[in-house]
Amino acid sequence: MGRLIADITIQNQNKTKIMKELRILVADDTESMTRLIEKVLSAKLKHLKFVLSTFNNPVNAIQEIEKESPFNLVVTDMQMPRNQEGFAVIKAARAKSPDTKIILMSETATETEITESGADMFLQKPFTADDLIGKIEKLIPETAAAPK
Repeated sequence: MGRLIADITIQNQNKTKIMKELRILVADDTESMTRLIEKVLSAKLKHLKFVLSTFNNPVNAIQEIEKESPFNLVVTDMQMPRNQEGFAVIKAARAKSPDTKIILMSETATETEITESGADMFLQKPFTADDLIGKIEKLIPETAAAPK
């Protein structure tokens, strides 16, 4: 887990603000998936430095959302146990900050579920590292690596 060293300028409704740290939360009940996403983000967003919180329990993810400063990005699986699904994670993130960008992941989501979820983007499982990073860069263009 790292801290953002350089400030990132974000355009939000024609207002410029400085983001002191890029905060990302990942919720998936499969530990191997959260580890994989952590490795992808560490490799592909290494030019940024960011704070990443991963959870394999949606209840814990929701508690973190409710107690911490808003996250810039939430990546959540749709189907998780403990009577809390990705929809509850999305609802908590939206309640904390409507500006939070959200990616919903699933192998089995229907078009209706995707539409009604409130997520900004959908990521079909299984996916590639480039699929994930492409979605993040579309939602938060400032995360794109500078051209060489």
